[in-house]
Amino acid sequence: MLLNSLKQIIFYPFSLNLINLFFTRGFEEKK
Repeated sequence: MLLNSLKQIIFYPFSLNLINLFFTRGFEEKK
């Protein structure tokens, strides 16, 4: 259970960052 929560804490901001990167890259390409 501790490992699972730790994984969420590490992975969640990383996935958010990855999604943000994809959106900003796609937005810049559309310009």
